[in-house]
Amino acid sequence: MSTSLATVQPLGTDIEKVLLGGDLSPLTPDQRLNYYNRICESLGLNPLTKPFAYITLNGKLQLYALKDCTEQLRKIHGVSITSVDPKQIGDLLVVVAAATDREGRVDSSTGAVNVKGVTGENLANAMMKCETKAKRRVTLSICGLGMLDETEIDTLKEQGVAREPAENKWEAPPVQSRTAAPAVNASMSESEIRQANVAPPSGEPDIRPRSQKGAQPPTQTAQAAPSPSGEAGGAVQGQVVGSEPVITEKQRKMFFAISRSAGLDDEQVKKALAGINIHCHRDSIPKARFQDALRAIDPQFKFHTDQPK
Repeated sequence: MSTSLATVQPLGTDIEKVLLGGDLSPLTPDQRLNYYNRICESLGLNPLTKPFAYITLNGKLQLYALKDCTEQLRKIHGVSITSVDPKQIGDLLVVVAAATDREGRVDSSTGAVNVKGVTGENLANAMMKCETKAKRRVTLSICGLGMLDETEIDTLKEQGVAREPAENKWEAPPVQSRTAAPAVNASMSESEIRQANVAPPSGEPDIRPRSQKGAQPPTQTAQAAPSPSGEAGGAVQGQVVGSEPVITEKQRKMFFAISRSAGLDDEQVKKALAGINIHCHRDSIPKARFQDALRAIDPQFKFHTDQPK
């Protein structure tokens, strides 16, 4: 695994024969890594983010797309999700997602989840899963990538059609230098910590570049620089500041379920929150303003009962 991912060797005749059969299991680990690199190279994806994973489907080892794959494809091809249309058909929750790319091509795909007997928080999870499945499927479709997404793999695993391979999991090579990084101490400057590429001591803020410390979750936003008056510079009431607590996972699910029950798509939710001066993603709503956010998307209290006293 020490071979650099940037090094791509030509595919041999034996590999081509295997690919024609659609089964990667006869390949050696080096050959599979070579194939993995070639796929990423052709699509413009970063292999270090692990956009694909292996799955054994109908006795054949194949690649399927992970979340990082569809996220990168949207950025590369300028794909925008233009509409999300949820509906319930019998016991099925169905979402139709439409998308367009920068060239004006339009496509749509459907995501479906069985919600028979599902209520409460499990129903909220099913609604989010169904929307995610539709968005990822339309992304793969409009980009011309005919492979399964991980949301579809979950269903196939439950049905016993697909299973995780025992010894065919791809792992990214280590990205740190072989030279041991110096230990971080309290006397080191910010530039020295960045160059060291190691985590700071416990209790100290992590000021390394984002590429070194990994992507931060959406709830961890950078704190605004203080203004001369001592207040957060540029902060507006309702915006998320680094130290301000945000809503819990349970509240996120509740907010999502209520917004969908009210028939609001992502853009409408964004506008409703902006109307009460909350300028952030719905998952990063300040905890102190959660009730304000609920009233913004459901002012008539049709889908929640927590009315002001």
